[in-house]
Amino acid sequence: MNKYETRDLPHSYGDTKIALLIRDPLWVFAYWEVSDYKKHGFESNFRIEWSETNPALKVVNLTENNFYYINIFDEFTDNWHLEVGSPKTTLFLEFGRILPNNSFVSLCRSNTVTTPANTISEDSHEYFSIVHKKRFDDIIYDRITKELQYGISTPGSRFLK
Repeated sequence: MNKYETRDLPHSYGDTKIALLIRDPLWVFAYWEVSDYKKHGFESNFRIEWSETNPALKVVNLTENNFYYINIFDEFTDNWHLEVGSPKTTLFLEFGRILPNNSFVSLCRSNTVTTPANTISEDSHEYFSIVHKKRFDDIIYDRITKELQYGISTPGSRFLK
């Protein structure tokens, strides 16, 4: 066996979750997984086979106070790039299933994100922290004396390297 043996990451971790990441001002990226436990619970609660329902994303746009659904036609899809439409948009997603009666059942909810602006900031002021010289000198002195508490020639000292 090689000392530096590499292994692939597992395809899933047995969790039920969805994560939402910002790609740029106009796009977000989501990935999700649904555990077998959650699938079995869904089937017993709704008395319907998992395969008789369809996966879907519910996009909740908090900026515009609306939502819409994206039907996912491939059962094995576990990620999605989503065009938001405009910058500075706050939204979250829910991953779920569409039942035969066209109702949506949410299985998990993502984190909420706000896409950034796609222009230069209107705020052109610079803000700097003010560190008083006396306080700065005290910090430096404390740092140096801590490093030198055993002396420069002490074995293991960073100054010997």
